[in-house]
Amino acid sequence: MADGHRLMHAIQDLDLPVVAAINRVCFGGGLEIALACHIRVASENAMFAFPEVNQNLLPGMGGTVRLPALTGFSQAAMMILGGDTVNAIDAKNLGIIDIIAPKDQAFEYATDLLRKMTHDRPVTVIRSVMQALKNASRMSGEDAMREETRLFCSLAKEEALRRKMEDS
Repeated sequence: MADGHRLMHAIQDLDLPVVAAINRVCFGGGLEIALACHIRVASENAMFAFPEVNQNLLPGMGGTVRLPALTGFSQAAMMILGGDTVNAIDAKNLGIIDIIAPKDQAFEYATDLLRKMTHDRPVTVIRSVMQALKNASRMSGEDAMREETRLFCSLAKEEALRRKMEDS
């Protein structure tokens, strides 16, 4: 299980956006992997569940931590203890997924989304945005804003140098 936890933290802590593309069934460990991703795109025919309780177990790779962070405590308790399946619309309403794509088109939609977010953007910009977003949930508001300003200034300096080089 320690390796599973390390994998989930590695996904969550990446400084590049990680988008889960979910077509059809996303149960147990698969759902835990999806919850570790930054953005979740699911096809309209996707289904979600933590069925471990039906085997007298519980999610073991962060599901009991990440699910309530998205849905709230009571919804997470009902979903995990109920062992029930949730459809894409309910998963979106609960905050488990971010986007519903057409039937069996989650991968294509997720790929297009990633392309839109990253195409022609310097990696330093993408990484800085991801870091600032993560800081907002890990630091005090004041510290996160101070770090955001530092990241902004660093990017502005980099951009000014790039433009100066272009003009030369």
